[in-house]
Amino acid sequence: MHDDGDRPRLLFVGHDRDDRTRLTERLSGAGYQVRTADSAAAMHLALRRHRCDLVILDVALPGEDGLQLCRDLRADSDLPLILLTVGEDAVDRIVGLEMGADDCLSGPFEPQELLARIKSVLRRVRRRAPATAPLDARLVRFAGWTLDWGSRRLHRANGREAGLSALQLQLLRTLVERRNRIVTRKELIASGGLLEAATPRAVDVQIARLRNKLGAKTIRTVRGEGYALAVPLRFEWSEPPRDLSPPKTAPDSLPCA
Repeated sequence: MHDDGDRPRLLFVGHDRDDRTRLTERLSGAGYQVRTADSAAAMHLALRRHRCDLVILDVALPGEDGLQLCRDLRADSDLPLILLTVGEDAVDRIVGLEMGADDCLSGPFEPQELLARIKSVLRRVRRRAPATAPLDARLVRFAGWTLDWGSRRLHRANGREAGLSALQLQLLRTLVERRNRIVTRKELIASGGLLEAATPRAVDVQIARLRNKLGAKTIRTVRGEGYALAVPLRFEWSEPPRDLSPPKTAPDSLPCA
């Protein structure tokens, strides 16, 4: 039996209820966690609220431009994406791949072929990228803030500085490294020695303090799962990378489990 925490999470976006039911049963039986959405709005809502490892998008959504949804999704994240197209016309497949889809599958198709393509895409993603994206940029800019890893300071364009504790710096680093996905409390606790004795509640408190400094909309809470950065990031390598380890200062006092 699979532990839900280890099962890849899929989001299937399609308008046909029977297709959603059929594919959900088949993919769930193959060991995946599956959520479904019947529109672009439902897709975006699901991605905001839940972790996702791969999106399966039927481009033939009534009243929607499936290829534009592909473009929008790729502009916002690097989530693996498989497009489902109709018929043998290669145009949609070619355009979809050019817009950033990882694979395209023309219908009608056998569920076993979709399963094989899901496995292939996830395998390629795991091979090309580690679980976390190492942060070797000198500067990280977001929501009007500039984070300087060299000086370990966070400041506005007007020079106003938001003092970060060593713990808050570590939390922010972890969220930045795991950008474009939800970070669980367990991951935050395990992300550095400063948090080894922390309880999940203590993490919530520290995230709240960090959010108060950065702005309420910079970090979003996903109920029952964790946290994610909710703003675009821009990286600059203006100087050679420096040691990015958190400063060896006394950590914030945290309650133990």
